[in-house]
Amino acid sequence: MSNKLNPFEEQLKKAAENHSVPYDASQWSQLEKQLNVSAIGASTLFKWGWPAVAIAVVGLGTLAFLNPKSESQQKGMPIALIETQTNLDTDEKLKVTVEITSHEIKLTEQKAQIEPFVTESDSSIVSPQKPKSKFIEEEQKLVLNEVNSEEVAVEKNMEEKDLSVKETLKTVIPSILLSETEVCAGIAVQAELDSDEFEEVIWYLGDGSQINAKSVNHVFLNGGDYEVKAFLTKENVYTEALSVHVKPKPNAEFSVKNHIEREMIPVKYISVNEGGAATYAWNLGDRTILKGEGVSHTYRKKGTYEVSLRATNANGCSWTTFQNVEIEKDFNLLATNSFTPNGDGLNDTWYPLALTNNYYKYELKVYDRKGSSVFESNNPENKFDGRVNGQMVTPGSVFIWKAITIDPNGVQQEFGGNFIAYP
Repeated sequence: MSNKLNPFEEQLKKAAENHSVPYDASQWSQLEKQLNVSAIGASTLFKWGWPAVAIAVVGLGTLAFLNPKSESQQKGMPIALIETQTNLDTDEKLKVTVEITSHEIKLTEQKAQIEPFVTESDSSIVSPQKPKSKFIEEEQKLVLNEVNSEEVAVEKNMEEKDLSVKETLKTVIPSILLSETEVCAGIAVQAELDSDEFEEVIWYLGDGSQINAKSVNHVFLNGGDYEVKAFLTKENVYTEALSVHVKPKPNAEFSVKNHIEREMIPVKYISVNEGGAATYAWNLGDRTILKGEGVSHTYRKKGTYEVSLRATNANGCSWTTFQNVEIEKDFNLLATNSFTPNGDGLNDTWYPLALTNNYYKYELKVYDRKGSSVFESNNPENKFDGRVNGQMVTPGSVFIWKAITIDPNGVQQEFGGNFIAYP
Protein backbone atom coordinates (compact mmCIF):
# COMPACT_ATOMS: atom_id res chain seq x y z
CA MET A 1 0.00 0.00 0.00
CA SER A 2 1.48 3.35 -1.11
CA ASN A 3 2.02 6.22 1.36
CA LYS A 4 1.92 8.75 -1.40
CA LEU A 5 -0.66 11.45 -0.86
CA ASN A 6 -3.07 12.43 -3.56
CA PRO A 7 -3.27 16.09 -4.62
CA PHE A 8 -6.20 16.84 -2.28
CA GLU A 9 -4.39 15.35 0.73
CA GLU A 10 -1.23 17.27 -0.18
CA GLN A 11 -3.10 20.54 -0.09
CA LEU A 12 -4.71 19.63 3.23
CA LYS A 13 -1.34 18.78 4.75
CA LYS A 14 0.24 22.00 3.56
CA ALA A 15 -2.64 24.02 4.94
CA ALA A 16 -2.35 22.37 8.36
CA GLU A 17 1.46 22.80 8.46
CA ASN A 18 1.34 26.41 7.37
CA HIS A 19 -1.43 27.39 9.84
CA SER A 20 0.13 29.34 12.68
CA VAL A 21 -1.45 30.14 16.06
CA PRO A 22 -0.39 33.48 17.65
CA TYR A 23 0.85 33.08 21.19
CA ASP A 24 -0.43 35.38 23.93
CA ALA A 25 1.39 34.67 27.22
CA SER A 26 -0.99 36.66 29.40
CA GLN A 27 -4.03 34.68 28.23
CA TRP A 28 -2.26 31.34 28.79
CA SER A 29 -1.12 32.47 32.26
CA GLN A 30 -4.64 33.43 33.25
CA LEU A 31 -5.95 30.09 32.04
CA GLU A 32 -3.27 28.19 33.97
CA LYS A 33 -4.14 30.01 37.22
CA GLN A 34 -7.78 29.03 36.87
CA LEU A 35 -6.85 25.45 36.09
CA ASN A 36 -4.55 25.16 39.12
CA VAL A 37 -7.38 25.83 41.62
CA SER A 38 -7.62 22.11 42.34
CA ALA A 39 -4.95 19.50 41.72
CA ILE A 40 -7.46 16.89 40.88
CA GLY A 41 -9.46 19.25 38.68
CA ALA A 42 -6.28 20.51 37.06
CA SER A 43 -4.94 17.10 36.31
CA THR A 44 -8.29 16.10 34.89
CA LEU A 45 -8.33 19.22 32.76
CA PHE A 46 -4.78 18.67 31.47
CA LYS A 47 -5.40 15.00 30.99
CA TRP A 48 -8.61 15.28 28.97
CA GLY A 49 -9.02 18.98 28.14
CA TRP A 50 -5.87 19.78 26.25
CA PRO A 51 -6.03 16.87 23.81
CA ALA A 52 -9.61 17.86 23.06
CA VAL A 53 -8.57 21.46 22.57
CA ALA A 54 -5.67 20.50 20.29
CA ILE A 55 -7.88 18.25 18.19
CA ALA A 56 -10.49 20.98 17.96
CA VAL A 57 -7.89 23.53 16.83
CA VAL A 58 -6.52 21.30 14.08
CA GLY A 59 -9.98 20.24 12.94
CA LEU A 60 -11.37 23.72 12.85
CA GLY A 61 -8.29 25.01 11.06
CA THR A 62 -8.86 22.42 8.38
CA LEU A 63 -12.53 23.38 8.09
CA ALA A 64 -11.54 27.04 7.88
CA PHE A 65 -9.28 26.26 4.96
CA LEU A 66 -11.81 24.09 3.16
CA ASN A 67 -14.79 26.39 3.78
CA PRO A 68 -13.49 29.97 3.69
CA LYS A 69 -15.70 32.68 5.14
CA SER A 70 -16.53 36.10 3.82
CA GLU A 71 -13.99 38.88 3.88
CA SER A 72 -15.59 40.42 6.96
CA GLN A 73 -15.43 37.16 8.91
CA GLN A 74 -11.76 36.62 7.95
CA LYS A 75 -10.93 39.91 9.56
CA GLY A 76 -12.00 38.87 13.02
CA MET A 77 -15.44 37.23 13.15
CA PRO A 78 -15.46 33.82 14.91
CA ILE A 79 -15.86 30.75 12.74
CA ALA A 80 -16.41 28.22 15.57
CA LEU A 81 -16.88 27.95 19.30
CA ILE A 82 -15.96 24.93 21.38
CA GLU A 83 -16.97 24.70 25.00
CA THR A 84 -15.82 22.22 27.61
CA GLN A 85 -16.59 22.05 31.29
CA THR A 86 -14.69 20.52 34.17
CA ASN A 87 -15.71 19.65 37.70
CA LEU A 88 -13.41 21.40 40.16
CA ASP A 89 -13.22 20.53 43.85
CA THR A 90 -15.17 23.75 44.58
CA ASP A 91 -18.13 22.32 42.66
CA GLU A 92 -17.96 25.28 40.33
CA LYS A 93 -18.37 24.74 36.64
CA LEU A 94 -15.64 26.19 34.47
CA LYS A 95 -16.46 26.96 30.87
CA VAL A 96 -13.57 27.11 28.45
CA THR A 97 -14.22 28.60 25.06
CA VAL A 98 -11.90 28.28 22.14
CA GLU A 99 -12.44 30.90 19.46
CA ILE A 100 -10.72 30.46 16.14
CA THR A 101 -10.52 33.32 13.70
CA SER A 102 -8.52 33.74 10.57
CA HIS A 103 -5.77 35.39 12.61
CA GLU A 104 -5.61 33.86 16.06
CA ILE A 105 -6.98 31.41 18.59
CA LYS A 106 -8.36 32.79 21.86
CA LEU A 107 -8.99 30.76 25.00
CA THR A 108 -11.31 32.28 27.54
CA GLU A 109 -13.00 30.95 30.65
CA GLN A 110 -15.98 31.97 32.68
CA LYS A 111 -17.80 30.67 35.67
CA ALA A 112 -21.26 29.38 34.88
CA GLN A 113 -22.90 31.83 37.31
CA ILE A 114 -21.73 34.80 35.20
CA GLU A 115 -24.02 36.18 32.51
CA PRO A 116 -24.20 33.98 29.36
CA PHE A 117 -21.26 34.33 26.98
CA VAL A 118 -22.09 36.23 23.81
CA THR A 119 -19.57 37.23 21.18
CA GLU A 120 -19.65 40.65 19.62
CA SER A 121 -20.04 39.14 16.17
CA ASP A 122 -22.86 36.68 16.84
CA SER A 123 -25.37 37.55 19.53
CA SER A 124 -27.43 34.45 18.73
CA ILE A 125 -24.97 32.18 20.57
CA VAL A 126 -26.18 32.42 24.18
CA SER A 127 -25.84 29.93 27.00
CA PRO A 128 -28.89 29.13 29.16
CA GLN A 129 -29.83 31.81 31.74
CA LYS A 130 -30.23 31.14 35.42
CA PRO A 131 -33.93 30.86 36.41
CA LYS A 132 -35.42 33.84 38.26
CA SER A 133 -36.32 33.41 41.93
CA LYS A 134 -39.95 33.41 43.01
CA PHE A 135 -39.40 36.59 45.04
CA ILE A 136 -38.12 38.49 42.00
CA GLU A 137 -41.05 37.28 39.92
CA GLU A 138 -43.53 38.49 42.56
CA GLU A 139 -41.80 41.87 42.76
CA GLN A 140 -41.95 42.21 39.00
CA LYS A 141 -45.66 41.37 39.04
CA LEU A 142 -46.32 44.05 41.69
CA VAL A 143 -44.37 46.64 39.70
CA LEU A 144 -46.22 45.71 36.52
CA ASN A 145 -49.58 45.94 38.35
CA GLU A 146 -48.70 49.41 39.69
CA VAL A 147 -47.60 50.58 36.25
CA ASN A 148 -50.78 49.21 34.69
CA SER A 149 -52.92 50.90 37.40
CA GLU A 150 -51.20 54.24 36.79
CA GLU A 151 -51.67 53.88 33.04
CA VAL A 152 -55.37 53.12 33.54
CA ALA A 153 -55.73 56.16 35.85
CA VAL A 154 -53.98 58.43 33.35
CA GLU A 155 -56.13 57.13 30.50
CA LYS A 156 -59.30 57.63 32.58
CA ASN A 157 -58.25 61.17 33.50
CA MET A 158 -57.55 61.98 29.86
CA GLU A 159 -60.93 60.57 28.87
CA GLU A 160 -62.67 62.72 31.52
CA LYS A 161 -60.82 65.82 30.31
CA ASP A 162 -61.69 65.04 26.72
CA LEU A 163 -65.33 64.58 27.75
CA SER A 164 -65.29 67.89 29.66
CA VAL A 165 -63.81 69.68 26.64
CA LYS A 166 -66.41 68.10 24.37
CA GLU A 167 -69.24 69.13 26.71
CA THR A 168 -67.87 72.69 26.85
CA LEU A 169 -67.67 72.79 23.07
CA LYS A 170 -71.26 71.62 22.87
CA THR A 171 -72.33 74.65 24.97
CA VAL A 172 -72.73 77.69 22.76
CA ILE A 173 -71.63 80.60 24.92
CA PRO A 174 -74.20 83.40 24.62
CA SER A 175 -73.42 87.06 24.03
CA ILE A 176 -74.35 89.99 26.25
CA LEU A 177 -76.84 92.59 25.04
CA LEU A 178 -76.59 96.07 26.60
CA SER A 179 -79.17 98.83 26.31
CA GLU A 180 -76.35 101.40 26.38
CA THR A 181 -72.57 101.23 26.02
CA GLU A 182 -72.11 104.92 26.90
CA VAL A 183 -74.28 106.46 29.56
CA CYS A 184 -74.37 109.18 32.18
CA ALA A 185 -73.96 108.22 35.80
CA GLY A 186 -77.32 107.69 37.37
CA ILE A 187 -78.96 106.28 34.25
CA ALA A 188 -79.92 102.60 34.35
CA VAL A 189 -78.25 100.16 31.96
CA GLN A 190 -80.09 96.95 31.06
CA ALA A 191 -78.01 93.79 30.51
CA GLU A 192 -79.30 90.45 29.25
CA LEU A 193 -78.17 87.40 27.27
CA ASP A 194 -79.08 86.81 23.64
CA SER A 195 -80.48 83.40 24.61
CA ASP A 196 -83.22 82.44 27.08
CA GLU A 197 -82.00 78.87 27.66
CA PHE A 198 -79.67 79.77 30.55
CA GLU A 199 -81.50 79.90 33.87
CA GLU A 200 -78.72 80.35 36.43
CA VAL A 201 -76.71 83.49 35.65
CA ILE A 202 -74.49 85.62 37.88
CA TRP A 203 -73.77 89.14 36.61
CA TYR A 204 -70.50 90.90 37.41
CA LEU A 205 -70.93 94.61 36.69
CA GLY A 206 -67.42 95.96 37.22
CA ASP A 207 -68.25 98.29 40.12
CA GLY A 208 -68.29 95.57 42.76
CA SER A 209 -71.93 94.68 42.17
CA GLN A 210 -72.84 91.00 41.77
CA ILE A 211 -76.44 90.06 40.88
CA ASN A 212 -78.05 86.64 40.43
CA ALA A 213 -80.67 87.06 37.71
CA LYS A 214 -81.31 86.28 34.06
CA SER A 215 -81.19 90.02 33.27
CA VAL A 216 -80.39 93.17 35.22
CA ASN A 217 -81.07 96.91 35.28
CA HIS A 218 -78.12 98.59 36.93
CA VAL A 219 -77.31 102.20 37.76
CA PHE A 220 -73.65 103.23 37.78
CA LEU A 221 -73.25 106.09 40.25
CA ASN A 222 -69.77 107.25 39.27
CA GLY A 223 -67.99 107.96 36.02
CA GLY A 224 -65.54 105.48 34.55
CA ASP A 225 -65.23 102.40 32.35
CA TYR A 226 -66.81 99.18 33.63
CA GLU A 227 -66.60 95.60 32.31
CA VAL A 228 -69.88 93.71 32.37
CA LYS A 229 -69.83 89.90 32.11
CA ALA A 230 -72.04 86.97 33.06
CA PHE A 231 -71.15 83.62 34.63
CA LEU A 232 -73.23 80.62 33.61
CA THR A 233 -73.40 78.50 36.76
CA LYS A 234 -74.41 75.12 35.32
CA GLU A 235 -72.08 75.41 32.34
CA ASN A 236 -69.22 76.75 34.52
CA VAL A 237 -68.18 79.31 31.93
CA TYR A 238 -68.01 83.11 31.57
CA THR A 239 -69.35 85.10 28.68
CA GLU A 240 -67.24 87.60 26.85
CA ALA A 241 -67.14 90.91 28.73
CA LEU A 242 -68.50 94.16 27.30
CA SER A 243 -67.39 97.63 28.35
CA VAL A 244 -69.69 100.43 29.48
CA HIS A 245 -68.38 104.00 29.51
CA VAL A 246 -70.07 106.05 32.24
CA LYS A 247 -69.80 109.83 32.10
CA PRO A 248 -69.63 111.55 35.49
CA LYS A 249 -72.67 113.23 36.95
CA PRO A 250 -72.66 116.80 38.31
CA ASN A 251 -72.86 117.65 41.98
CA ALA A 252 -76.44 118.58 42.86
CA GLU A 253 -76.24 118.83 46.64
CA PHE A 254 -77.78 121.97 48.13
CA SER A 255 -78.55 123.63 51.44
CA VAL A 256 -81.49 125.70 52.79
CA LYS A 257 -81.21 128.69 55.10
CA ASN A 258 -83.89 130.78 56.84
CA HIS A 259 -83.92 134.55 56.49
CA ILE A 260 -86.30 137.44 57.39
CA GLU A 261 -86.25 139.98 54.62
CA ARG A 262 -86.81 143.64 55.55
CA GLU A 263 -87.49 142.45 59.05
CA MET A 264 -90.92 141.18 58.11
CA ILE A 265 -90.83 138.78 55.12
CA PRO A 266 -89.80 135.15 55.83
CA VAL A 267 -87.54 133.97 53.01
CA LYS A 268 -85.85 130.64 52.33
CA TYR A 269 -82.41 130.97 50.77
CA ILE A 270 -81.60 127.82 48.80
CA SER A 271 -78.23 127.35 47.06
CA VAL A 272 -75.92 124.65 45.70
CA ASN A 273 -73.04 123.41 47.82
CA GLU A 274 -70.61 123.20 44.90
CA GLY A 275 -70.88 124.97 41.59
CA GLY A 276 -69.49 124.03 38.21
CA ALA A 277 -72.52 122.61 36.44
CA ALA A 278 -73.85 124.19 33.27
CA THR A 279 -77.41 124.64 34.51
CA TYR A 280 -79.46 124.27 37.71
CA ALA A 281 -83.22 123.80 37.83
CA TRP A 282 -85.20 124.13 41.08
CA ASN A 283 -88.62 122.85 41.98
CA LEU A 284 -89.61 124.40 45.29
CA GLY A 285 -92.54 122.12 45.95
CA ASP A 286 -95.33 124.72 45.65
CA ARG A 287 -95.35 124.76 41.85
CA THR A 288 -92.60 127.31 41.85
CA ILE A 289 -89.86 126.59 39.25
CA LEU A 290 -86.60 128.54 39.37
CA LYS A 291 -83.15 128.46 37.78
CA GLY A 292 -79.73 129.45 39.03
CA GLU A 293 -77.11 128.37 41.54
CA GLY A 294 -79.04 130.04 44.37
CA VAL A 295 -82.66 131.17 44.85
CA SER A 296 -84.85 132.66 47.55
CA HIS A 297 -88.50 131.98 48.18
CA THR A 298 -91.36 132.81 50.54
CA TYR A 299 -93.93 130.13 51.23
CA ARG A 300 -97.49 131.33 51.81
CA LYS A 301 -98.81 128.29 53.66
CA LYS A 302 -97.34 126.28 56.44
CA GLY A 303 -96.42 122.67 55.70
CA THR A 304 -93.65 120.42 54.35
CA TYR A 305 -92.37 121.05 50.86
CA GLU A 306 -90.09 118.78 48.85
CA VAL A 307 -87.44 120.87 47.12
CA SER A 308 -85.50 119.30 44.25
CA LEU A 309 -82.47 120.47 42.30
CA ARG A 310 -81.58 119.10 38.88
CA ALA A 311 -78.03 119.95 37.81
CA THR A 312 -76.70 119.39 34.27
CA ASN A 313 -73.00 119.47 33.34
CA ALA A 314 -71.17 120.12 30.08
CA ASN A 315 -71.30 116.41 29.15
CA GLY A 316 -75.06 116.60 29.10
CA CYS A 317 -75.36 114.48 32.23
CA SER A 318 -77.86 115.46 34.90
CA TRP A 319 -78.36 114.59 38.52
CA THR A 320 -81.24 115.43 40.83
CA THR A 321 -81.29 115.67 44.61
CA PHE A 322 -84.18 116.26 47.02
CA GLN A 323 -84.65 117.88 50.39
CA ASN A 324 -87.67 118.64 52.56
CA VAL A 325 -88.35 122.19 53.78
CA GLU A 326 -90.56 122.84 56.82
CA ILE A 327 -92.79 125.95 56.98
CA GLU A 328 -94.16 126.56 60.44
CA LYS A 329 -96.93 129.14 59.74
CA ASP A 330 -98.82 130.89 56.97
CA PHE A 331 -97.62 134.10 55.43
CA ASN A 332 -100.19 136.48 53.91
CA LEU A 333 -98.25 139.70 53.44
CA LEU A 334 -98.92 140.58 57.06
CA ALA A 335 -102.38 141.89 56.12
CA THR A 336 -104.81 142.54 59.00
CA ASN A 337 -108.41 141.24 58.94
CA SER A 338 -110.05 144.48 60.12
CA PHE A 339 -109.73 148.28 60.41
CA THR A 340 -111.67 151.14 62.04
CA PRO A 341 -112.16 154.01 59.59
CA ASN A 342 -113.56 156.45 62.20
CA GLY A 343 -110.99 159.21 61.94
CA ASP A 344 -109.53 158.80 65.41
CA GLY A 345 -106.06 158.31 63.98
CA LEU A 346 -105.84 154.69 65.11
CA ASN A 347 -106.11 151.95 62.53
CA ASP A 348 -108.03 154.24 60.20
CA THR A 349 -106.58 152.66 57.01
CA TRP A 350 -106.03 149.16 55.74
CA TYR A 351 -102.97 147.94 53.77
CA PRO A 352 -100.84 144.72 53.81
CA LEU A 353 -97.77 145.55 55.83
CA ALA A 354 -95.40 143.41 53.70
CA LEU A 355 -96.18 145.60 50.70
CA THR A 356 -94.89 148.71 52.38
CA ASN A 357 -91.11 147.96 52.24
CA ASN A 358 -90.53 147.87 48.49
CA TYR A 359 -89.50 144.20 48.47
CA TYR A 360 -92.19 143.19 46.03
CA LYS A 361 -93.58 144.63 42.89
CA TYR A 362 -97.33 144.24 43.22
CA GLU A 363 -100.89 145.12 42.35
CA LEU A 364 -103.44 145.29 45.16
CA LYS A 365 -107.21 145.21 44.60
CA VAL A 366 -110.18 145.39 47.04
CA TYR A 367 -113.73 144.17 46.19
CA ASP A 368 -117.07 144.42 47.94
CA ARG A 369 -119.37 141.50 48.51
CA LYS A 370 -120.89 141.87 45.09
CA GLY A 371 -117.46 141.54 43.48
CA SER A 372 -117.25 145.17 42.46
CA SER A 373 -113.80 146.74 42.66
CA VAL A 374 -113.69 149.45 45.32
CA PHE A 375 -109.92 150.03 45.58
CA GLU A 376 -106.61 149.50 43.66
CA SER A 377 -103.02 150.41 44.51
CA ASN A 378 -99.38 149.62 43.74
CA ASN A 379 -97.99 152.33 46.00
CA PRO A 380 -97.76 151.93 49.76
CA GLU A 381 -98.52 155.63 50.16
CA ASN A 382 -101.99 155.02 48.74
CA LYS A 383 -103.92 152.99 51.33
CA PHE A 384 -107.62 152.06 51.59
CA ASP A 385 -109.32 154.54 53.99
CA GLY A 386 -112.84 153.05 53.94
CA ARG A 387 -114.37 155.40 51.35
CA VAL A 388 -116.19 154.03 48.31
CA ASN A 389 -117.22 156.53 45.65
CA GLY A 390 -116.55 159.32 48.16
CA GLN A 391 -118.82 157.77 50.82
CA MET A 392 -117.65 156.21 54.12
CA VAL A 393 -118.51 152.57 54.30
CA THR A 394 -121.00 151.43 56.86
CA PRO A 395 -119.63 149.61 59.88
CA GLY A 396 -119.65 145.82 59.48
CA SER A 397 -118.97 145.98 55.78
CA VAL A 398 -116.88 143.02 54.52
CA PHE A 399 -114.32 143.39 51.77
CA ILE A 400 -112.28 140.91 49.73
CA TRP A 401 -108.73 141.68 48.69
CA LYS A 402 -106.22 140.21 46.26
CA ALA A 403 -102.55 141.01 45.66
CA ILE A 404 -100.31 139.84 42.81
CA THR A 405 -96.65 140.08 43.84
CA ILE A 406 -93.33 139.59 42.05
CA ASP A 407 -90.33 138.91 44.26
CA PRO A 408 -86.66 139.65 43.42
CA ASN A 409 -86.34 136.22 41.70
CA GLY A 410 -89.18 137.18 39.36
CA VAL A 411 -91.49 134.75 41.06
CA GLN A 412 -95.09 135.79 40.86
CA GLN A 413 -97.36 134.90 43.72
CA GLU A 414 -100.98 135.55 44.55
CA PHE A 415 -102.11 136.50 48.02
CA GLY A 416 -105.60 137.36 49.28
CA GLY A 417 -108.20 137.29 51.97
CA ASN A 418 -110.93 139.41 53.47
CA PHE A 419 -111.31 142.06 56.12
CA ILE A 420 -114.18 143.91 57.89
CA ALA A 421 -114.77 147.56 58.67
CA TYR A 422 -115.56 148.37 62.27
CA PRO A 423 -116.91 151.68 63.59
